[in-house]
Amino acid sequence: MSQSPSRKTFRNRFDDMVKTLRSRLSSGQYAPGDFLPSVEALSEQFSMSINSVRKGLEALAADGWIETIPRVGSKVRPKTISAETKLLLACQHTLSRDAALGELLDRFHARYPNVRVQTTIFPESSLQSLVESGDFDVAVLTYPGFEELAHEGLLQSLEVQEKRGDIYPFLTESFKHDGTLWAQPFLFSPVVLCYNKEHFRESGLLEPDSGWTWNTLLEHAEKLTRKPERYGFFYLHETENRWLPFMMQSGQAFERNEAGKVRLRGTKLMESLSFCRDIVQNETIFPRGLRMDAQTLFLKQRVSMIVTTYFGLNMLKDAAFEFDVSPLPRLHTPNTLLLVMGLAVHVRSPHKEAANELVRFLTSAEAQKLIGERTFSIPAVKPVAEAPVPERDARLTNYHMFRHIIPTFQLHKDLNMNYRMIVKMREELLLFWSGLEGEDGLSAKLEAQL
Repeated sequence: MSQSPSRKTFRNRFDDMVKTLRSRLSSGQYAPGDFLPSVEALSEQFSMSINSVRKGLEALAADGWIETIPRVGSKVRPKTISAETKLLLACQHTLSRDAALGELLDRFHARYPNVRVQTTIFPESSLQSLVESGDFDVAVLTYPGFEELAHEGLLQSLEVQEKRGDIYPFLTESFKHDGTLWAQPFLFSPVVLCYNKEHFRESGLLEPDSGWTWNTLLEHAEKLTRKPERYGFFYLHETENRWLPFMMQSGQAFERNEAGKVRLRGTKLMESLSFCRDIVQNETIFPRGLRMDAQTLFLKQRVSMIVTTYFGLNMLKDAAFEFDVSPLPRLHTPNTLLLVMGLAVHVRSPHKEAANELVRFLTSAEAQKLIGERTFSIPAVKPVAEAPVPERDARLTNYHMFRHIIPTFQLHKDLNMNYRMIVKMREELLLFWSGLEGEDGLSAKLEAQL
């Protein structure tokens, strides 16, 4: 207890130092090209240790205010965007919710009053034509979209990005192709289990943990079900982000024979799809025939557990009950699907300087911290993602659980799948889950198509 005041005093001094320096930079007190006072001088001025001052300068450098020159000092970066500039940011419609995009752009406009950013919403299916036309300056890419651009040979239409040491390496690898980084990681989320804590308490059940199997979940779901008021478990199984984790937990990947054909019949991959079907058809615990998304049903407290993502949790911010997250239960392995968003600049953008500044800002410590404070989405910048946010962490006690399951994160390429294979599987899987197709029929059709 005696250490708490000192930690609070340190945090206040640190925040005051960064805020003061940022204000001086913004007001022009430190002009572009100037050097800030030495680390020693700042240490004395703000009554901070030299290591703490260096961390503050690192934060300012990450925000784009200064550049740190080894053995020389911290130099104020020039504000080179002087002409009126309009940028077009192509993004998903959910980004205003999942990244507090409106507030982020307000801050960007305040820093660069000559630059105005307009957003345009595009569906994943139109990404290829969007890149070919060059009708954007900056685009938010998902991994499947990035993979499609790589498959079509369109990555050369994007500016090469610099690898950042403060961004999770596994996210950087997601947007690399042939050793080149084509998009800067922005946000990410694993697929996880979300549960209603009040339902567990009233049922006298212990909350989910990393030791759960899917059979454990089914046992708990049966005890949580209170027909017709609520069911124990639900997920929108038609979407690939929900059935892919089952395949990832099979412990197998697609393999091709000498003729280039895959084998599904009799594999653990097929077993995982069958297990997914069995859950969907279990009317004891699973509401069938619903087209409502899982978060909406969960928000109405009509279901106790759902499969979702940290992005999906943003739909639950106004929930009037307690909820939390846990790793997905395991089948054969504890693997889960990784969803990641990155920022790409078009090589033909007439405003590449401003576009790159927007990417740097959105991945700066300032912007990423705002995302952590306003949303449940996980920032790509590691120090920010792992820093505490009292209000958020009080609401979602297990928020930082993602740190402990990073080794379980997978992309569909880890199954030796490309996104076109996923598209081909969708229609056949709908027939399979509805009971209109059996295992042998599904295996035969997919082996012929894939």
